[in-house]
Amino acid sequence: MSNELYLEYAKAIEMCKGTRLEECPWQCVKVTGGVRLEEHPFFMNSSHLYEFAVAVLEDKPVFIGDTLYSKIDGEECPVHVHGGRIKLLTDVLTWSKKKRTFEINGIELPCPVDEGARCTGGRLVFLGLDYFFQTIKDKNLVAMTINEILIAAKKEK
Repeated sequence: MSNELYLEYAKAIEMCKGTRLEECPWQCVKVTGGVRLEEHPFFMNSSHLYEFAVAVLEDKPVFIGDTLYSKIDGEECPVHVHGGRIKLLTDVLTWSKKKRTFEINGIELPCPVDEGARCTGGRLVFLGLDYFFQTIKDKNLVAMTINEILIAAKKEK
């Protein structure tokens, strides 16, 4: 057991102040294998078995290796540390991946995603081509918008 672990935990507790994690700072500590603690740690294991969050973002602990996203362009931003703890630019990063969108008739619609999404989202077949979406709701929104445009075009003569 090392006093260094307690000092690291003290930093984690300080980092949690003013967030939802203030009442449960142990969520900022993982033990080998990604096991999250359910109460204050006793640090009975070797120090290399513990991992501490490097920041708190949107009331969630951020660990090295987590992937965050740019609020500006939706690009992935893997978390790395260069020379110690990092301070996240919370105005620029988020846990949520920004959906790409396109516009038809002033309506903002979600873009299709790659075929890997076919397990979780919806599939829209249009002119014999498959288009996959992150969610069935996204797929339905695009399908209904295109359908409404075609219905309106059919009525206009």
